[in-house]
Amino acid sequence: MKQQAEVAANEAWELPNELKGSFVTTVRSAVTQGELIPQYDVEYVAETKVGQVRVAAKNWRRNVTVEVQGATDAIKAAYVQMVLAGLKAD
Repeated sequence: MKQQAEVAANEAWELPNELKGSFVTTVRSAVTQGELIPQYDVEYVAETKVGQVRVAAKNWRRNVTVEVQGATDAIKAAYVQMVLAGLKAD
């Protein structure tokens, strides 16, 4: 059961199939001694025609922080890629 929970927790950070082509996902996790919930450090990187966008998500216990890094034009381009990918999905 513990192994199933770990697999499910790792899969929670994976993007839907429609978005996997737009982002490279890196998931790192660590279990702190004395804690039951792993800490995750997840990075999604999108390459656009106008620059790179990095989305970093980190958790500590029940708190999740998300930071988006990139030029405004690159972030807008990544958003357009995501919307178009969503429209093409079934």
